[in-house]
Amino acid sequence: MRSFEGLIATDLRHVNRPWSFADSNRAAIDQAWKKRVQANSHLWNGQVLIAHDVSITDRVLSAQMSTTDYASFLVWRDWGWPDQSVFNVFGMGVIKTRDGALVYGRMAGHTANAGMIYPPGGSLEPRDVRPDGQIDLDGSIREEIREELGLEIDLAMSAPVFAIVEGQRLAVVKIIDSVLDFTEIEVLFAEHVTSHELPELSCLVAIRSVNDINDAMPAWAQTIVRTFL
Repeated sequence: MRSFEGLIATDLRHVNRPWSFADSNRAAIDQAWKKRVQANSHLWNGQVLIAHDVSITDRVLSAQMSTTDYASFLVWRDWGWPDQSVFNVFGMGVIKTRDGALVYGRMAGHTANAGMIYPPGGSLEPRDVRPDGQIDLDGSIREEIREELGLEIDLAMSAPVFAIVEGQRLAVVKIIDSVLDFTEIEVLFAEHVTSHELPELSCLVAIRSVNDINDAMPAWAQTIVRTFL
């Protein structure tokens, strides 16, 4: 596990670039996806972005991002990241409430990460690509928080504050100070999920100290707690 504090910028650019792992393992990927869908019909094989040529230099995170399918990404993950030339780069918006809790969520049973606990966020997608090819990391974080929690946040004056590298995962973490208490955010979340047939989160989890760390949290999500509480 490696951490990089105080990132001042990200330079993530979309490129048309093949991913050799996905191309050379197409038959196995398709078969694995078929089995997944048989077990969970709610899964959808959409498009996500995978990061090539990742570097952090002078507090700037740079990478080329190419489009792949979610099935290929899941197989790469489930096989233990066999292609270590690429990374899963994603943004995480960690809301810190007025009463000092970090807002985490438990993934719902119909998702690929059912039962896991971590902050709002998700894989970068083609919708996060600006017309000039740059990846809108702030926009991705805003959209994930809106979709998962039903909250509108402003990151206009924010900058990435932390990058956590866990194997082939690279989480760019932004701490978002809220004027709301955790219970107030829970009420808004409850109102939000009532309008969704299949919400991504089953519940919110208040993380108030390192004692709240448990095995349902990925290692990078545990690192966030140890760093910011």
